Amino acid sequence: MAKVTFGPIVAQARNKVSTWVFSQNARGPYVKGLVKPYQPNTAAQVNARASMKRAAQYWSQTLTAGQRAAWNAIAFGLIGRDKLGHKWTRLGKDLFTQLSRMLDTIGQGYQTSPPLSLEVSNPTAITAASASASTGLLYITLAASPAAGEILLVRATPPLGPAQNYIRQRLPIIHVGNPT
Repeated sequence: MAKVTFGPIVAQARNKVSTWVFSQNARGPYVKGLVKPYQPNTAAQVNARASMKRAAQYWSQTLTAGQRAAWNAIAFGLIGRDKLGHKWTRLGKDLFTQLSRMLDTIGQGYQTSPPLSLEVSNPTAITAASASASTGLLYITLAASPAAGEILLVRATPPLGPAQNYIRQRLPIIHVGNPT
């Protein structure tokens, strides 16, 4: 369904209506026909779908009502905005699934109680970085040691051409875990 902001005349629209897709880029709003991509079911896609299914089953079958209420309470404080700038509130299930998938990526068990805070308590700078072509390892030196219980999330992309500047979907998580 398209998201529409009404003015004297329709001012903006996003998403799809039937077989039409409403969007906007640097040149302004546009409408295009809906294209359904081929789903090759790669190993990464199968793993991502299985991870989301496990997290959803854990939420509904393992967590108690009290634990779900605690996740909902912390998620309620997270206000986001959609493409048109309208506010929305996250659900506890969404937050649980997002964090659980990150833990699943590094082979850790699910966290039954929500974190006390989702803010980085003491952000630190990267002072040096190097990569080894022979081992495929990335070495990062942090300005300060992370606080106890904090984890490091690394997203990276392969080299991009000069005309490629939209990289949001090309930043897979390559590491979640304790900085070592």
